[in-house]
Amino acid sequence: MKAFKQHGLSLIEVMVALVISTILILGVTDLFNSSLMSGRSNSELARIQENGRLAMEVIGADARLAGLQTCTTNNWKAASIEDAVTLDSNQKAFSVKYIDPKNCGDIGAAQQTVTYTFANNSLSKAVNGNPAQPLLGDNQEPVDGSFTLLPDNSSPETANAVQITIKVQSSQANFTAREFSSTYEFKNRLIARD
Repeated sequence: MKAFKQHGLSLIEVMVALVISTILILGVTDLFNSSLMSGRSNSELARIQENGRLAMEVIGADARLAGLQTCTTNNWKAASIEDAVTLDSNQKAFSVKYIDPKNCGDIGAAQQTVTYTFANNSLSKAVNGNPAQPLLGDNQEPVDGSFTLLPDNSSPETANAVQITIKVQSSQANFTAREFSSTYEFKNRLIARD
């Protein structure tokens, strides 16, 4: 009897190869999906952190200017600015006043009043009574926070710093809220001393 020589693969060999390649494809697909989700999470976290840091820097820049008097012409008196710092009773709105050095020739335009408010899931900024512009947050990314005058919740007249706390919630369900907190000194303020 002559031996039969096989050409090609048997059905069992094809099935084993198919199972092995299916397992490999599923593993690669799972790895790709995990990498994609991790990249999205990292991007979301980076966006939240960048927004929180940016809001802190914007508020901090204005807080440092509270009470600033740079104009020394005859039109200006050398007294401190009244109500250079104000804080509402629920610690959700914070205002600072300062003299803008670019407008020393016009007393009316030189005094700047900047108000930051936490309301309706957002942080907004209003300048000189103009309509508030959103600085951070919306219904997709709720924001809350507070302002605390230092030392120890002191009055606006004697405070020498403000602590700002911002809590940003991500639109993605698997993220916990990120909290940012910074303290800024009122470096340019003349504080009444006894």
